[in-house]
Amino acid sequence: MKLLFAILSVSILIVTGVKDYCRLCPDHVACNKKNEFASKCVNPKMVELNKGLFVDEHNKKRNLVAGGGVAKLKPACRMATMTWDDELAFLASYNVKQCDMKHDTCYPTEKFPHSGQNLALHSDKNNIEQAAVNMWYGEVKTCEQQDIDSFPEWNRGFHIGHFTVMVRQENNHLGCAAAEYDSNGYRQYLIACNYASTNMMGGFPVYNSCSKATTGCKSGTNSQYPNLCSTSEMYKLNGWINNELFRKENVFENVLSGWPQNGISYEC
Repeated sequence: MKLLFAILSVSILIVTGVKDYCRLCPDHVACNKKNEFASKCVNPKMVELNKGLFVDEHNKKRNLVAGGGVAKLKPACRMATMTWDDELAFLASYNVKQCDMKHDTCYPTEKFPHSGQNLALHSDKNNIEQAAVNMWYGEVKTCEQQDIDSFPEWNRGFHIGHFTVMVRQENNHLGCAAAEYDSNGYRQYLIACNYASTNMMGGFPVYNSCSKATTGCKSGTNSQYPNLCSTSEMYKLNGWINNELFRKENVFENVLSGWPQNGISYEC
């Protein structure tokens, strides 16, 4: 059986500090909008995801990379353990209910104002959690240490964006949603994962490298994923971007105008 995958990733930056979604940004995915399927969706329904599997698949990949398991990439000093966040998953559900593989323009939360996002389209319902994560992770083949040390501009970053948001040091939470619907005579499965943090700022490290994993962890390590910090590790998710620089450089506008919005299709 042929499986059709399409993946698309972009991480949108929003500088804000309030809870009201409309005040976070006027075009927020949840601003004055009902959380329901778009009228264009054909026979849609939500897919019940295995939350634990999604979290575990991400953490296994993070643990591998952080421990130096990828020969060309150095170990990570202080990579977070990911846990599930219901609000990120809630906002991801708005995306998949559009039945269109297209990134949300704005989707932050008060807790995670610089949220990132990965999307995947799958033609088979079986193991969609693992299939999506493996496809995103597959970009490790084109990622170099220089990309980890300083995330590149979009023309190169586009080809490693899914992988790098998965292994971003501070990404300690994720929430995912999936929907199924008919399209061109086939059943399609659209998956969206929203993350605590983005990898979009060019020039910032994806993670800080060390000669040995976890040497920078302040709270200890995770017994299940020994190359990751414990779940009690604290990260500065609201302040890693210089807000004044962000405003002066018009980063948000540059992201929207410069990042490709079309999916990448694969057959296997």
